[in-house]
Amino acid sequence: MATATQHVQEQLASGGIDATILRHGIVRDFRAEHAAAALAAPHRVLFWRDPTIRNGADVAVAAFDRLAPLFPDDSFDLAVRPHWDPIDVDEVANAHPNVHVHRFPYAEGVTLSGLLLESICVVMPIRHMYIDTQMVIAETLAAG
Repeated sequence: MATATQHVQEQLASGGIDATILRHGIVRDFRAEHAAAALAAPHRVLFWRDPTIRNGADVAVAAFDRLAPLFPDDSFDLAVRPHWDPIDVDEVANAHPNVHVHRFPYAEGVTLSGLLLESICVVMPIRHMYIDTQMVIAETLAAG
């Protein structure tokens, strides 16, 4: 079991459940995490979040579909994690060689820090503001 706070960890422990604290990205130093690995020059437009309508993944997919042919030297990446109500993100990736889908857990050599640090732009067309989306914005800004 994993949790983001010590309070929840203690509550779980009181019920006999062992939990590890995993901090949100805002307390992570993405540059330090990636210090040993080589980075390419920024060349990516990135959407990272659940691939849902609520998070605006449909807007990102539509934008990537229109922009990818106009900017063939740039990469348009969707870094998504499993969700119970996802939209189809594979169709746009199959239609354009410079659109890529990265699913968490990411393939060998792909990291969120690398994706963020190599991005020229992060797309966040979020329809409903709540704490998780505020964290994504803060984490993205913290990555520079």
